Amino acid sequence: MVLTIPEVARFLRIGESTAYELAQNPNFPAVRIGRVVRVGRDELIAWWEREVSSTRNAG
Repeated sequence: MVLTIPEVARFLRIGESTAYELAQNPNFPAVRIGRVVRVGRDELIAWWEREVSSTRNAG
């Protein structure tokens, strides 16, 4: 399943502009196809789990 940035924003409960900024991060699993940005759901969940794990380990 592939998500749009507005769907990613809802999934992460963040604003759309923040989601677009996040998509610019090279570690974020976004794919740009022309002007369109898409994110694989499974890749998003894996990214989230890595982020949560690294945050917990850093604290």
